[in-house]
Amino acid sequence: MIVGLVIGWAIQMALAYRQAAVYQSHVRRLRRLGPSATGRSGSRIRGIAYCTLVANQAGQVAGAEILRGLTVFARPRPRPGLVGRPLEELVCTGPASTVERAVSDAAKTLLGHREQEGQRESVSSSGGDAWTH
Repeated sequence: MIVGLVIGWAIQMALAYRQAAVYQSHVRRLRRLGPSATGRSGSRIRGIAYCTLVANQAGQVAGAEILRGLTVFARPRPRPGLVGRPLEELVCTGPASTVERAVSDAAKTLLGHREQEGQRESVSSSGGDAWTH
C-alpha cells in the first residue's frame, strides 16, 4: 500500500511539473509582446485560476492567457476577448468570479508597474534638470 502511495505521489508530482513547464512556456511566448504580469485567484477547494496579461504602450491588453482547473490536466487557454481592452477596465471592484479576480489581479500589477515607470521617468528627468542649472 505504501509503495502504491509513493508511486501515485511521484506521478502527481511529474504531472504538476509538466503543467508548470507548459504554462511557463506560454508565459515566455507572451512576454515577447511587452510587459507582463500574472494574477492568481481562488482556492484549492473551488479551483485556482492564473491569468497572464501583457500590456502595450497604450495601456491596453496585447495578450492574455488563463490557466484554470482542479487537476494537473488543466492547460492554459488564450483569452482573445481581453485583447485590446484597457487595463483600467479589467480591475474588479465588486463581487467577481475566480477568473475575473485573477484578471483583475494581473491588471492591477501592470497598472502599478506603469505608475512606477512613470515616477522613475519624472524623477530622472527632474533630477537631470536640477544638475544642468
